[in-house]
Amino acid sequence: ICIEIENQYGCPVSYTHLDVYKRQLYKTVLKGGEAELVEVSEHPILDLLDRFNETTTQSDALYITEAHLDLTGDSFWYLEGGANGQQPTNIYLLQPDKMSLSLGDVDAGASRLVSGYNYKNIIDGTVVEVNYEPEEILHIKVPNPKNPYRGFSVVEGLATSIDIDTKTLE
Repeated sequence: ICIEIENQYGCPVSYTHLDVYKRQLYKTVLKGGEAELVEVSEHPILDLLDRFNETTTQSDALYITEAHLDLTGDSFWYLEGGANGQQPTNIYLLQPDKMSLSLGDVDAGASRLVSGYNYKNIIDGTVVEVNYEPEEILHIKVPNPKNPYRGFSVVEGLATSIDIDTKTLE
Protein backbone atom coordinates (compact mmCIF):
# COMPACT_ATOMS: atom_id res chain seq x y z
CA ILE A 1 0.00 0.00 0.00
CA CYS A 2 1.40 3.40 -0.88
CA ILE A 3 0.48 6.19 1.53
CA GLU A 4 1.40 9.81 2.07
CA ILE A 5 1.51 11.24 5.57
CA GLU A 6 2.42 14.72 6.81
CA ASN A 7 5.42 15.03 9.11
CA GLN A 8 5.43 17.10 12.32
CA TYR A 9 5.96 20.27 10.25
CA GLY A 10 2.95 19.68 8.00
CA CYS A 11 5.05 18.64 5.01
CA PRO A 12 3.99 15.54 3.05
CA VAL A 13 6.25 12.54 3.47
CA SER A 14 5.72 9.70 1.02
CA TYR A 15 5.90 6.24 2.46
CA THR A 16 6.22 3.96 -0.51
CA HIS A 17 5.63 0.64 1.11
CA LEU A 18 3.41 -0.42 3.98
CA ASP A 19 3.45 -4.13 4.72
CA VAL A 20 0.35 -4.54 6.87
CA TYR A 21 1.03 -8.24 7.42
CA LYS A 22 4.50 -7.74 8.84
CA ARG A 23 3.62 -4.39 10.45
CA GLN A 24 6.45 -2.66 8.63
CA LEU A 25 6.52 0.83 7.15
CA TYR A 26 9.20 2.07 4.79
CA LYS A 27 10.02 5.47 3.36
CA THR A 28 12.05 6.22 0.26
CA VAL A 29 15.32 8.03 0.83
CA LEU A 30 17.71 9.17 -1.87
CA LYS A 31 21.34 8.30 -1.10
CA GLY A 32 24.01 9.01 -3.68
CA GLY A 33 21.41 9.31 -6.43
CA GLU A 34 19.93 5.90 -5.57
CA ALA A 35 16.52 5.33 -4.00
CA GLU A 36 16.66 3.26 -0.84
CA LEU A 37 13.87 1.93 1.38
CA VAL A 38 14.37 2.77 5.06
CA GLU A 39 12.20 1.10 7.67
CA VAL A 40 10.21 3.39 9.97
CA SER A 41 9.85 1.65 13.34
CA GLU A 42 7.47 4.06 15.09
CA HIS A 43 4.56 5.90 13.54
CA PRO A 44 0.87 6.47 14.46
CA ILE A 45 -0.18 4.45 11.38
CA LEU A 46 1.58 1.38 12.77
CA ASP A 47 -0.24 1.82 16.11
CA LEU A 48 -3.56 2.17 14.27
CA LEU A 49 -2.91 -1.01 12.27
CA ASP A 50 -2.22 -2.90 15.50
CA ARG A 51 -5.79 -2.33 16.65
CA PHE A 52 -8.14 -1.06 13.93
CA ASN A 53 -10.80 0.02 16.41
CA GLU A 54 -12.17 -0.93 19.84
CA THR A 55 -13.64 -4.23 18.56
CA THR A 56 -11.46 -5.23 15.61
CA THR A 57 -7.96 -6.62 16.01
CA GLN A 58 -5.35 -6.55 13.29
CA SER A 59 -5.73 -10.29 12.74
CA ASP A 60 -9.53 -10.02 12.34
CA ALA A 61 -9.26 -7.00 10.04
CA LEU A 62 -6.74 -8.63 7.73
CA TYR A 63 -8.75 -11.86 7.58
CA ILE A 64 -11.95 -9.94 6.72
CA THR A 65 -10.11 -7.80 4.16
CA GLU A 66 -8.76 -10.91 2.42
CA ALA A 67 -12.22 -12.53 2.46
CA HIS A 68 -13.78 -9.40 0.93
CA LEU A 69 -11.11 -9.31 -1.78
CA ASP A 70 -11.57 -13.01 -2.58
CA LEU A 71 -15.38 -12.85 -2.68
CA THR A 72 -16.00 -9.43 -4.24
CA GLY A 73 -12.64 -8.07 -5.41
CA ASP A 74 -13.13 -5.01 -3.18
CA SER A 75 -12.44 -4.06 0.41
CA PHE A 76 -13.44 -0.71 1.87
CA TRP A 77 -11.81 0.71 5.00
CA TYR A 78 -13.54 3.68 6.62
CA LEU A 79 -10.82 5.90 8.10
CA GLU A 80 -12.65 7.54 11.01
CA GLY A 81 -11.28 11.02 11.59
CA GLY A 82 -9.33 10.83 8.32
CA ALA A 83 -11.15 13.60 6.44
CA ASN A 84 -9.34 16.78 5.42
CA GLY A 85 -5.91 15.17 5.64
CA GLN A 86 -6.23 14.38 9.34
CA GLN A 87 -4.67 11.33 10.98
CA PRO A 88 -7.37 8.61 11.27
CA THR A 89 -8.25 7.51 14.80
CA ASN A 90 -9.97 4.23 13.89
CA ILE A 91 -10.43 1.97 10.87
CA TYR A 92 -13.75 0.22 10.24
CA LEU A 93 -14.30 -2.40 7.55
CA LEU A 94 -17.43 -1.85 5.47
CA GLN A 95 -19.29 -4.55 3.56
CA PRO A 96 -18.32 -4.19 -0.12
CA ASP A 97 -21.71 -5.38 -1.42
CA LYS A 98 -23.35 -2.45 0.41
CA MET A 99 -21.01 0.17 -1.08
CA SER A 100 -21.55 2.15 -4.26
CA LEU A 101 -19.31 4.76 -5.84
CA SER A 102 -20.32 8.24 -6.93
CA LEU A 103 -18.35 9.11 -10.03
CA GLY A 104 -17.31 12.66 -10.76
CA ASP A 105 -17.79 14.14 -14.21
CA VAL A 106 -14.22 15.03 -15.17
CA ASP A 107 -15.45 16.58 -18.43
CA ALA A 108 -17.57 19.00 -16.37
CA GLY A 109 -14.56 20.00 -14.26
CA ALA A 110 -14.65 17.46 -11.44
CA SER A 111 -11.19 17.01 -9.94
CA ARG A 112 -11.68 13.33 -9.10
CA LEU A 113 -12.95 10.25 -10.88
CA VAL A 114 -14.58 9.06 -7.64
CA SER A 115 -16.36 11.93 -5.91
CA GLY A 116 -17.75 9.90 -3.00
CA TYR A 117 -18.76 6.56 -1.56
CA ASN A 118 -22.29 5.62 -0.55
CA TYR A 119 -22.97 2.90 2.01
CA LYS A 120 -26.52 1.55 2.29
CA ASN A 121 -27.59 -1.32 4.52
CA ILE A 122 -30.69 -2.52 6.36
CA ILE A 123 -30.06 -3.27 10.03
CA ASP A 124 -32.92 -4.57 12.18
CA GLY A 125 -35.44 -3.31 9.61
CA THR A 126 -33.94 0.19 9.57
CA VAL A 127 -32.31 1.60 6.46
CA VAL A 128 -28.86 2.96 7.25
CA GLU A 129 -27.36 5.18 4.57
CA VAL A 130 -24.06 7.03 4.93
CA ASN A 131 -22.20 9.13 2.35
CA TYR A 132 -18.42 9.31 2.66
CA GLU A 133 -15.87 11.70 1.19
CA PRO A 134 -13.17 10.03 -0.95
CA GLU A 135 -10.45 10.73 1.64
CA GLU A 136 -12.46 8.91 4.34
CA ILE A 137 -12.37 5.59 2.44
CA LEU A 138 -9.41 3.41 1.54
CA HIS A 139 -10.63 1.32 -1.39
CA ILE A 140 -8.45 -1.77 -1.77
CA LYS A 141 -9.23 -3.73 -4.91
CA VAL A 142 -8.00 -6.51 -7.14
CA PRO A 143 -7.40 -4.98 -10.61
CA ASN A 144 -10.38 -5.51 -12.88
CA PRO A 145 -9.78 -5.34 -16.65
CA LYS A 146 -13.52 -4.80 -17.24
CA ASN A 147 -14.12 -2.06 -14.66
CA PRO A 148 -11.48 0.41 -13.44
CA TYR A 149 -13.64 1.44 -10.46
CA ARG A 150 -14.41 -1.95 -8.87
CA GLY A 151 -12.34 -5.01 -8.10
CA PHE A 152 -12.30 -8.44 -9.74
CA SER A 153 -12.92 -11.32 -7.36
CA VAL A 154 -11.56 -14.86 -7.45
CA VAL A 155 -15.16 -16.06 -7.59
CA GLU A 156 -15.91 -13.82 -10.57
CA GLY A 157 -12.82 -15.14 -12.32
CA LEU A 158 -13.93 -18.74 -11.78
CA ALA A 159 -17.61 -18.15 -12.60
CA THR A 160 -17.30 -19.17 -16.25
CA SER A 161 -15.50 -22.41 -15.35
CA ILE A 162 -18.06 -23.15 -12.65
CA ASP A 163 -20.94 -22.50 -15.07
CA ILE A 164 -19.39 -24.80 -17.70
CA ASP A 165 -18.86 -27.56 -15.11
CA THR A 166 -22.45 -27.19 -13.88
CA LYS A 167 -23.87 -27.39 -17.42
CA THR A 168 -21.70 -30.42 -18.19
CA LEU A 169 -23.11 -32.26 -15.18
CA GLU A 170 -26.71 -31.55 -16.20
